[in-house]
Amino acid sequence: KIWIYPLVNGRPRETSAYSVSPATSQAGAYFGRNDIVLNDTEMFVSDISASGSEAGSQNDGVVYYFKKSSDTTGNNFKFGGTTGNHEYVLTQSNGSGLQDYFGWAIDYDGTTFVAGSPYTDGTGTRRGAVSIFTASADTGKFEQWYEITPDSTQDHSYFGIALAIDGDTLAVHSQES
Repeated sequence: KIWIYPLVNGRPRETSAYSVSPATSQAGAYFGRNDIVLNDTEMFVSDISASGSEAGSQNDGVVYYFKKSSDTTGNNFKFGGTTGNHEYVLTQSNGSGLQDYFGWAIDYDGTTFVAGSPYTDGTGTRRGAVSIFTASADTGKFEQWYEITPDSTQDHSYFGIALAIDGDTLAVHSQES
């Protein structure tokens, strides 16, 4: 579970706290443990241990997308609305393999969402990759439109183990020597 604490003047309103969780039994033990990013209306929660139908295989990783919506009274705006469940799941579109750990690092700048998969093998061993998502004009859902892989041929570079995006700049950490 992820606990949400509304803040008033910088202080948590503990009496207004609520939790969110995936609406599936496929969620892994690492739901939200690695990374969470949010703004006033959207929240992305990674689960690098997810497996099963949503992730493909063990430890592929997924990212759950939550949208803030009102409850039945129309007054309480909460992530996950009345159920506290996610709207949809983002996955790596390249058919991520066993233990890619998609979502190890995630970030969002309001228009573009990025997710690192530091254990993706690609053309070597654990070279890593970063997936870039934007909202579809047709569906409104975030869809992967690009993937960046390291230029290096060094194995175990773990490209995407840490990252940040701001406007037109993406910074990606790699453990290359």
